[in-house]
Amino acid sequence: MSLINDALKKAMHARPKGHAPAAGLPTPPATNPAPGPGISRILLPVCLVVVLGVAGFFLWQCYSSYTRDLKVRANATATAAPVVTNPPAAVVAPVPAVEPATNQPAVVETPKPDPITYRLQSIFYRPNNPTAVINGKMVYVGDRVGNVRVLTIEKDSVTILTSTGQTNILDL
Repeated sequence: MSLINDALKKAMHARPKGHAPAAGLPTPPATNPAPGPGISRILLPVCLVVVLGVAGFFLWQCYSSYTRDLKVRANATATAAPVVTNPPAAVVAPVPAVEPATNQPAVVETPKPDPITYRLQSIFYRPNNPTAVINGKMVYVGDRVGNVRVLTIEKDSVTILTSTGQTNILDL
């Protein structure tokens, strides 16, 4: 709009003084060349100050809440259990008398490790490519989990073959 007004002003100044405007053409409205400080020039800084003030208030509240929680935790741990720097000496029980050793070698049994238990966690059944999750590992038919091989994956069970040749069925 101001471009049109500027063009009309230039046309008016370029025209000789004695000529009247052409019939039917409106005369351009008078405009202020330099607008004074209005509400729009004051509104932006005021809004900016208000937004920054609110943000600062919330940051201060979060920080004070955080430090208050740290103080509560520090007080709770300080009163919970005192740290013992010099523990009491251990009480030593008397050693029972040992019979003299014989010439027979001592038999030491090595403890057998607990058998691994396989846990079926989920089945994603698709007829052409079924998938199961056993002990947190995603497996397909033919894959190995530990010492077992996956033989079949059904809709609600998985059949595995152990290293000893035993087949087990894992149900959901």
